[in-house]
Amino acid sequence: MNTHLNYIFSICIIALCCTQYSCKNLEKINNFTEKDIRISMSKGACFGRCPVYELKIYHKGYVTFLGLQNTKNLGLFERKLSKQDYKDVIKAFEKLDFDKYPDNFDSRIPDLPEIKIGFHNGSKFRIVTGKENRPEDLMQAQFELEKIIDNNNWTLLKSLEEVQSNIKKEDPIIENEVIISPKKGLLLTKWLASKDEYGVRLIKKIAPALDLYLIAFDTDKIKPKTFLRLLQQDKDILSAEFNKRTTQRDN
Repeated sequence: MNTHLNYIFSICIIALCCTQYSCKNLEKINNFTEKDIRISMSKGACFGRCPVYELKIYHKGYVTFLGLQNTKNLGLFERKLSKQDYKDVIKAFEKLDFDKYPDNFDSRIPDLPEIKIGFHNGSKFRIVTGKENRPEDLMQAQFELEKIIDNNNWTLLKSLEEVQSNIKKEDPIIENEVIISPKKGLLLTKWLASKDEYGVRLIKKIAPALDLYLIAFDTDKIKPKTFLRLLQQDKDILSAEFNKRTTQRDN
């Protein structure tokens, strides 16, 4: 009997320590700013079941992972890299000469997920976006970050539901993102390709049961209100509206 009680007591102590640990690290995350990010990577959606996530590596090796769709870990997680691992990943990115890359590597395959990789070289932070047409050394850097993601030493800070509920409902619209409802039978890949002049790309399907898609476009090529009006007049689109920061689809 005493052994059983001791076992239950030990489990409670471990659970309490884990909760306190998570709370402390969540508070630490909230104190971080964009200036503290050294490396970042985000992966968007495709027409299938591609993983959708965001990875951020902060100074001193603190890492966060936000799994949004089709990932082993869904929600907000954290871990700490060893000093050597942190040093190695920073050194690998310093060898890339990030400034030589264009801001965006063009792609004509709408179905592939969009990948954004960012790096702070000590003086500025820069993000490079692309899909399949990227240099070998940049692809290798992505693989190194994916190794970090595949590590099992993650601690859950917030469930996906908690992340969703914390998004402010009154945030302004996202002017470079539109939710569309295409006509039934429309070949979306072909439609997206026809809007290539506006830098249109698929971000994700809103939900498996809904025929709604989140797309993004280049505001340098067309004004947001003009683009929205263009979509609303498109015979192949049943409805179109700006995205808002009210659900997880905004991430």
